[in-house]
Amino acid sequence: MSTDALFNIDFTNAAYIVAAILFILGLKKLGSPATARNGNRLSALAMLVAVLATVIGNDIASWEWILGGVIVGSGIGAYSARKVQMTSMPQLVAIFNGFGGAASAVVAAAELIHLIDTKVDIAENVSITIMASVIIGSVTLTGSFIAFGKLQGFVPSRPLLIPIRNVINVALLIGLVASTV
Repeated sequence: MSTDALFNIDFTNAAYIVAAILFILGLKKLGSPATARNGNRLSALAMLVAVLATVIGNDIASWEWILGGVIVGSGIGAYSARKVQMTSMPQLVAIFNGFGGAASAVVAAAELIHLIDTKVDIAENVSITIMASVIIGSVTLTGSFIAFGKLQGFVPSRPLLIPIRNVINVALLIGLVASTV
């Protein structure tokens, strides 16, 4: 591995640590109305640091896709921020959170497909990480959409209690764990 490659790995990891610290500080400041604005700014800075570290630390195959995603995402975010009423913000946050989960699941699935197509031996920790990302992203997507439905009044607030829910949950857990092998 060349020194340039090592620098990229070290720079990227250091930037991720800085971003993580900024995210934590930003979330802490979101806990108080007096400091919430600064919390948002710190969190935005953290995201900028993380994105720049990812872009600078990796070979980007197509800058057009990156720029297109930034433009489309910024446009949707700006439009939503201006048009959605404040009383509907929890629903909007639920939808955006769900899309974040979906993005996580899709990126992980795409990476798995890429690794399979290139016929690379997939390390156990990579397999577990990919499957965890797919599972957590999928749960985030469905949970967020259920939250949206409840907030909007489409789904009743009372819990849905299926008689054999514990058996179903254990079977799903076993299936998920088995799918990582």
